[in-house]
Amino acid sequence: FGGADIGAGSNIFLASGQLDPWRAAGIQSTPRGADPTSIIVRIIEGGAHHFDLRGSNSLYDPPSVVKVRQEEMDAIRKWIVGWKR
Repeated sequence: FGGADIGAGSNIFLASGQLDPWRAAGIQSTPRGADPTSIIVRIIEGGAHHFDLRGSNSLYDPPSVVKVRQEEMDAIRKWIVGWKR
C-alpha cells in the first residue's frame, strides 16, 4: 500500500503509545509533503498500544492520553464539517 508514503492522503490521525512495541514500525512524524492539519501524528507519552482507543477512565487516564483523545475528536469534527461544505 505504499508503506510510509502517505503524504497525498488526507483526514488521517496516527497515534502511537510511547511504550508501544509496534511504534518503531509505524509513522512517527508528519510525512514529507503532507498537510499537517490533514495527516496528524501524535506519540502518547507513557502510552501503550491502542491506549487512545480504549475506553476512557477518569481515575487512571494520564493527561497525555486525554489530550490526544481530545485532539482526535477535534480533528474528526473539523473533517466532518469540511466534508459537509
